Amino acid sequence: MSQKGSIPLQTKACPLKDYYQNAIKRKQKKIRRLRTRIEPDMLYLLEERYKKSHFVSQAERQQLAEMLEITESAVIYWFQNRRRKDIKNMNNNPSLKYRKSINYPII
Repeated sequence: MSQKGSIPLQTKACPLKDYYQNAIKRKQKKIRRLRTRIEPDMLYLLEERYKKSHFVSQAERQQLAEMLEITESAVIYWFQNRRRKDIKNMNNNPSLKYRKSINYPII
């Protein structure tokens, strides 16, 4: 016999059991993909390509990814981050604004 105010744990539909199971699922961390490491020789090739153009076509992106043995998305993100770095450097150093103009395409 149960006391008044106690919660029975052995019922067919126990909301507490579902609550705790869901809480455990929420706390389990997702396994994240490891960060792509860009080696110095890879960085040199990417920087040389960046000097030619700040944007890469799909064919160039595939070629770079195969040559460097990284994913295409890693190449995309590298170029995005590199463009952002240029903009940040220009904002922090006003003299660079006049020496180097970056012509980004208007979308």
